[in-house]
Amino acid sequence: MKESMKSYYNSVTSYLSDIVSDDHNKEAFKEAGKLVASKLAKDELVYLVGPGGHSNMTTEECLCRAGMPVQLSPMIDCTNLIFGTTKTRFLQRTTGYSTGLLDQYYLKEGDVLIVTNSFGINSLCVDLAIKARERGVKVIALTSVGHCTKLPKDHPARHPSKKNLMDVADVYIDAKMPYGDVSTTIEGVDQMMGPVSTILNVFAINMLMISAVEELVEMGVTPKIWRSINLPGGDSYDEQYFRDYGNRIKYLL
Repeated sequence: MKESMKSYYNSVTSYLSDIVSDDHNKEAFKEAGKLVASKLAKDELVYLVGPGGHSNMTTEECLCRAGMPVQLSPMIDCTNLIFGTTKTRFLQRTTGYSTGLLDQYYLKEGDVLIVTNSFGINSLCVDLAIKARERGVKVIALTSVGHCTKLPKDHPARHPSKKNLMDVADVYIDAKMPYGDVSTTIEGVDQMMGPVSTILNVFAINMLMISAVEELVEMGVTPKIWRSINLPGGDSYDEQYFRDYGNRIKYLL
């Protein structure tokens, strides 16, 4: 294996370790887990959005995913790259779009919204958190402190308030993405390689859901968890979930 590949592996494992060992995250996972569990315990939906191109992949990870709670409602139509990167770049730097998204999914007081955006500065992600909290929605941010705090306040992607996503959430989890979302240098190549944000975000969202389910167990609530359809009996195990939530969770059917 080439040294550059080993370097990438070492970088990823180091960042994953940073997520787990961070003192702030230890408390944040617990606090955010309680928020999610409070909704799951009442069989209410938890909403997730990834306003920023590849951040959508973390949201998609939560739709009908083996080992994930059933009552997760990803807002996948938000800046998804399948609609074109030009449109994505425009929307993630637009504030007004946030109100339409919140209205589309009927978010209301008492709901919980998880906003994933590693860069943590884009107008849409910050505006979604602000507008959601104005409605009484609890906002959990999955972002990266080391990146957003280094970017200049006059960066054109920033929200008009110049605030970071972490500043406008009820609780944030630091996914530890490095500056620029690249980790590996290859001799003779000007641009670094080895993006890590998707790996780190997906790891963090799974950690959060494990925390939430642990809270449910402590509450005496039996969690509803998807099983892989590729296991024996998987189809029959999940069948009732599709019946019960097919009309509640967009994209499930």
